Amino acid sequence: MRQNYVEDQIGMPKAHALAQRLAGIRDDVAIDIVVQPPSHELLEAADHADLVLDATVSVTVGRFLDQLAQRPQRRAVLAQMAVDTRSASLGILILVAPAAPWCPSDVDQAVGRHVLAAPDLEPYHGLWTEPAPGDELRPVRGCSVPTFHGSAADLVATTATLVNLLGTQMRDPVSGTHLCVQPHTGVQPAHRFITHADLAQQVR
Repeated sequence: MRQNYVEDQIGMPKAHALAQRLAGIRDDVAIDIVVQPPSHELLEAADHADLVLDATVSVTVGRFLDQLAQRPQRRAVLAQMAVDTRSASLGILILVAPAAPWCPSDVDQAVGRHVLAAPDLEPYHGLWTEPAPGDELRPVRGCSVPTFHGSAADLVATTATLVNLLGTQMRDPVSGTHLCVQPHTGVQPAHRFITHADLAQQVR
Protein backbone atom coordinates (compact mmCIF):
# COMPACT_ATOMS: atom_id res chain seq x y z
CA MET A 1 0.00 0.00 0.00
CA ARG A 2 1.49 3.33 -1.09
CA GLN A 3 -0.84 5.63 0.82
CA ASN A 4 -0.79 6.13 4.55
CA TYR A 5 -4.02 4.35 5.39
CA VAL A 6 -4.82 1.09 7.14
CA GLU A 7 -6.79 -1.91 5.99
CA ASP A 8 -10.04 -1.10 7.78
CA GLN A 9 -10.16 2.25 5.93
CA ILE A 10 -10.42 0.60 2.52
CA GLY A 11 -13.55 1.89 0.83
CA MET A 12 -13.71 5.00 3.00
CA PRO A 13 -13.48 8.41 1.26
CA LYS A 14 -9.86 9.59 1.53
CA ALA A 15 -10.75 12.87 3.20
CA HIS A 16 -12.63 11.02 5.97
CA ALA A 17 -9.85 8.45 6.38
CA LEU A 18 -7.26 11.20 6.65
CA ALA A 19 -9.36 13.08 9.19
CA GLN A 20 -9.64 9.89 11.24
CA ARG A 21 -5.88 9.36 11.20
CA LEU A 22 -5.14 12.98 12.12
CA ALA A 23 -7.62 12.84 14.98
CA GLY A 24 -5.87 9.68 16.18
CA ILE A 25 -2.60 11.61 16.39
CA ARG A 26 -4.07 14.62 18.19
CA ASP A 27 -7.66 14.55 19.33
CA ASP A 28 -7.94 18.29 20.06
CA VAL A 29 -7.27 19.35 16.46
CA ALA A 30 -10.26 20.75 14.56
CA ILE A 31 -10.78 19.05 11.19
CA ASP A 32 -13.37 20.24 8.70
CA ILE A 33 -14.15 18.33 5.53
CA VAL A 34 -15.56 20.54 2.80
CA VAL A 35 -16.66 19.92 -0.75
CA GLN A 36 -14.02 19.80 -3.44
CA PRO A 37 -12.90 23.12 -4.95
CA PRO A 38 -14.02 25.58 -5.93
CA SER A 39 -16.02 26.23 -2.78
CA HIS A 40 -16.78 29.32 -0.70
CA GLU A 41 -15.23 27.77 2.42
CA LEU A 42 -11.95 27.04 0.68
CA LEU A 43 -11.82 30.48 -0.90
CA GLU A 44 -12.15 32.09 2.50
CA ALA A 45 -9.55 29.72 3.97
CA ALA A 46 -6.83 31.44 1.96
CA ASP A 47 -7.65 34.71 3.71
CA HIS A 48 -7.40 33.27 7.23
CA ALA A 49 -5.23 30.14 7.14
CA ASP A 50 -1.45 30.13 7.47
CA LEU A 51 -1.03 27.49 4.77
CA VAL A 52 -2.96 25.94 1.91
CA LEU A 53 -1.21 22.75 0.81
CA ASP A 54 -2.03 20.84 -2.38
CA ALA A 55 -0.74 17.28 -2.58
CA THR A 56 -3.29 16.04 -5.12
CA VAL A 57 -1.45 16.46 -8.44
CA SER A 58 -4.85 17.53 -9.79
CA VAL A 59 -5.18 20.06 -12.61
CA THR A 60 -8.48 21.25 -11.12
CA VAL A 61 -6.95 21.86 -7.70
CA GLY A 62 -3.95 23.56 -9.29
CA ARG A 63 -6.25 26.00 -11.07
CA PHE A 64 -8.06 26.64 -7.80
CA LEU A 65 -4.75 27.52 -6.10
CA ASP A 66 -4.10 30.01 -8.90
CA GLN A 67 -7.49 31.53 -8.06
CA LEU A 68 -6.55 31.71 -4.37
CA ALA A 69 -3.26 33.42 -5.26
CA GLN A 70 -5.17 36.36 -6.73
CA ARG A 71 -7.22 37.09 -3.61
CA PRO A 72 -6.17 40.55 -2.37
CA GLN A 73 -6.52 39.64 1.32
CA ARG A 74 -4.72 36.30 1.07
CA ARG A 75 -2.77 35.46 4.21
CA ALA A 76 -1.95 31.83 3.43
CA VAL A 77 1.25 30.49 1.98
CA LEU A 78 0.27 28.43 -1.07
CA ALA A 79 2.22 25.21 -1.52
CA GLN A 80 2.15 22.24 -3.86
CA MET A 81 4.14 19.05 -3.42
CA ALA A 82 4.60 15.93 -5.51
CA VAL A 83 6.97 13.04 -6.16
CA ASP A 84 8.21 11.61 -9.44
CA THR A 85 6.13 8.83 -10.99
CA ARG A 86 9.07 6.55 -11.71
CA SER A 87 10.48 6.04 -8.22
CA ALA A 88 8.75 8.34 -5.69
CA SER A 89 12.25 9.23 -4.46
CA LEU A 90 12.48 12.67 -6.09
CA GLY A 91 10.34 15.47 -4.71
CA ILE A 92 9.20 18.95 -5.64
CA LEU A 93 7.75 21.66 -3.41
CA ILE A 94 6.41 24.87 -4.95
CA LEU A 95 5.79 27.84 -2.65
CA VAL A 96 4.03 31.17 -3.17
CA ALA A 97 4.42 33.68 -0.34
CA PRO A 98 1.38 35.71 0.80
CA ALA A 99 2.49 39.03 -0.70
CA ALA A 100 3.77 37.53 -3.95
CA PRO A 101 2.11 38.62 -7.22
CA TRP A 102 2.54 35.19 -8.82
CA CYS A 103 0.36 32.09 -9.07
CA PRO A 104 1.65 28.58 -8.36
CA SER A 105 1.38 27.77 -12.07
CA ASP A 106 3.66 30.76 -12.86
CA VAL A 107 6.29 29.39 -10.48
CA ASP A 108 5.91 25.86 -11.84
CA GLN A 109 6.25 26.89 -15.48
CA ALA A 110 9.23 29.17 -14.86
CA VAL A 111 11.17 26.66 -12.80
CA GLY A 112 10.32 23.91 -15.29
CA ARG A 113 11.92 25.90 -18.12
CA HIS A 114 14.94 26.57 -15.91
CA VAL A 115 15.41 22.96 -14.83
CA LEU A 116 14.96 21.52 -18.33
CA ALA A 117 17.67 23.89 -19.58
CA ALA A 118 20.11 23.10 -16.74
CA PRO A 119 22.44 20.14 -17.38
CA ASP A 120 23.32 19.82 -13.68
CA LEU A 121 19.63 19.34 -12.86
CA GLU A 122 19.03 16.61 -15.46
CA PRO A 123 17.93 14.02 -12.85
CA TYR A 124 14.97 16.31 -12.09
CA HIS A 125 13.83 16.69 -15.71
CA GLY A 126 11.28 13.92 -15.23
CA LEU A 127 9.25 16.16 -12.94
CA TRP A 128 8.30 18.24 -16.02
CA THR A 129 8.29 15.69 -18.83
CA GLU A 130 5.58 13.20 -19.70
CA PRO A 131 6.14 9.81 -18.04
CA ALA A 132 7.74 7.22 -20.29
CA PRO A 133 5.80 4.02 -21.07
CA GLY A 134 5.97 1.85 -17.97
CA ASP A 135 6.76 4.70 -15.57
CA GLU A 136 3.10 4.83 -14.56
CA LEU A 137 0.98 1.83 -13.71
CA ARG A 138 -2.59 1.03 -12.80
CA PRO A 139 -2.31 -1.33 -9.84
CA VAL A 140 -5.79 -2.83 -10.24
CA ARG A 141 -8.28 -3.08 -13.06
CA GLY A 142 -10.60 -0.09 -12.98
CA CYS A 143 -8.21 2.19 -11.11
CA SER A 144 -8.82 5.59 -12.72
CA VAL A 145 -5.57 7.34 -11.80
CA PRO A 146 -2.14 5.93 -12.66
CA THR A 147 0.26 5.61 -9.77
CA PHE A 148 4.04 5.24 -9.49
CA HIS A 149 6.69 2.62 -9.11
CA GLY A 150 8.61 2.60 -5.85
CA SER A 151 7.78 1.60 -2.32
CA ALA A 152 5.68 3.15 0.40
CA ALA A 153 8.97 3.80 2.21
CA ASP A 154 10.16 5.94 -0.73
CA LEU A 155 6.93 7.91 -0.68
CA VAL A 156 6.97 8.48 3.08
CA ALA A 157 10.65 9.48 3.11
CA THR A 158 10.32 11.92 0.21
CA THR A 159 7.12 13.39 1.62
CA ALA A 160 8.75 13.83 5.03
CA THR A 161 11.64 15.70 3.42
CA LEU A 162 9.21 17.98 1.57
CA VAL A 163 7.24 18.66 4.77
CA ASN A 164 10.46 19.54 6.62
CA LEU A 165 11.48 21.91 3.82
CA LEU A 166 8.04 23.50 3.98
CA GLY A 167 8.36 23.92 7.74
CA THR A 168 11.66 25.78 7.41
CA GLN A 169 9.94 28.33 5.13
CA MET A 170 6.80 29.04 7.11
CA ARG A 171 8.31 31.69 9.40
CA ASP A 172 9.72 33.76 6.52
CA PRO A 173 8.29 32.32 3.28
CA VAL A 174 9.98 32.94 -0.05
CA SER A 175 8.32 32.11 -3.36
CA GLY A 176 10.21 29.42 -5.20
CA THR A 177 10.77 25.72 -5.69
CA HIS A 178 12.54 23.08 -3.62
CA LEU A 179 13.89 20.03 -5.43
CA CYS A 180 15.06 17.10 -3.33
CA VAL A 181 15.99 13.45 -3.66
CA GLN A 182 16.55 10.54 -1.31
CA PRO A 183 20.20 9.70 -0.47
CA HIS A 184 20.05 6.10 -1.70
CA THR A 185 19.58 7.28 -5.31
CA GLY A 186 23.04 8.87 -5.51
CA VAL A 187 21.52 11.82 -7.41
CA GLN A 188 23.25 15.19 -7.11
CA PRO A 189 22.38 17.85 -6.18
CA ALA A 190 20.41 16.24 -3.36
CA HIS A 191 18.63 19.52 -2.67
CA ARG A 192 18.23 22.78 -4.56
CA PHE A 193 16.06 25.81 -3.78
CA ILE A 194 15.33 28.05 -6.75
CA THR A 195 13.74 31.40 -5.92
CA HIS A 196 11.09 32.61 -8.32
CA ALA A 197 12.24 36.23 -8.04
CA ASP A 198 15.61 35.23 -9.55
CA LEU A 199 13.89 33.47 -12.46
CA ALA A 200 11.55 36.41 -13.03
CA GLN A 201 14.57 38.74 -13.07
CA GLN A 202 16.29 36.60 -15.70
CA VAL A 203 13.23 36.85 -17.96
CA ARG A 204 13.41 40.64 -17.84
